[in-house]
Amino acid sequence: MDFIKKHKKPIIIIAVILLIIIWIGTRITTAMEQVSEMAMDYGATAQTAAMQDMSQKISVTGKVESQNVVSVTTDLTARCKELNVALGDHVEAGDVLCTFDTEEIKNQIAAIEEQTSQAAALNQKQQEIAERGLSEANIDRTDSLTEKNEKVAELENKIALENKKATEAEDEATYNKTKMKETQ
Repeated sequence: MDFIKKHKKPIIIIAVILLIIIWIGTRITTAMEQVSEMAMDYGATAQTAAMQDMSQKISVTGKVESQNVVSVTTDLTARCKELNVALGDHVEAGDVLCTFDTEEIKNQIAAIEEQTSQAAALNQKQQEIAERGLSEANIDRTDSLTEKNEKVAELENKIALENKKATEAEDEATYNKTKMKETQ
């Protein structure tokens, strides 16, 4: 015990230093665990740093592309008959890049022209039928009107004839009345 009393201050200092070292060690371990957990959340893995050859560990995927790339697209659905350029060729504005097979396009144009022609012929036929129907309706109306006018004229003639007969009958009745008065 004498030893402890004699060296009390250095023992306390060593104990405090050991406690500080332990405390710092636990803080570092906790921090490393937190960093490791955060790295795992982002899909990374943590490893202890050591001297090693890094050329075997780095792997990158991607697409290497020129800065002067131009995409050429078209709405045409025709097949390419002849390709005039190869991959990597330098082309200028106005250069013919490819020639399309125009047979399918020509066939489509011919089919559309045929449909248009048939539609025009059908339209013409329908117009002729409509004009013929209108003409027949006009003829029927004219014939009907003429027939009715003839009936009206015939009825007017009958009325005039009946009026004449009525006038003659009145005249005869007046004549007979007068004669009867004379004979009385």
